[in-house]
Amino acid sequence: MAIRDLSPSSWNAPSTGRFAIAVQHSADDNDPIPLDVWISNYSSVEDEVADLNSGFNAVSIDSTYGRIVIIIPPFGNTTTITLKGPTGDTGIAVNPQGPIVLSIPSASPFSTVGLTCGAAISGVRIIVI
Repeated sequence: MAIRDLSPSSWNAPSTGRFAIAVQHSADDNDPIPLDVWISNYSSVEDEVADLNSGFNAVSIDSTYGRIVIIIPPFGNTTTITLKGPTGDTGIAVNPQGPIVLSIPSASPFSTVGLTCGAAISGVRIIVI
């Protein structure tokens, strides 16, 4: 497992954001699959709870410093969610109860993520690291 530092060397804050995904197979006795850990020499740029409307939502993302966006629907959500580009393209249906993780290229950060919801959803957590 490697640690990838996503932050530019020109800027360093007193806090560090760290994001990791662990994969464990319960059906076998192998060790967990080693995946990289991503760190940023910033504290979380954004950590907020948003309410999404039925239909298309343009969610603002402060990607000036952040490189990983994590969108977490509320526990037990069953309303459909489709991830779309800022132009409202066809999109990709996502698990309504699972986190959405996006890794943003530092050379071309974006400012919005499109989420189309089948109904209003309250309490969607958005974290930018």
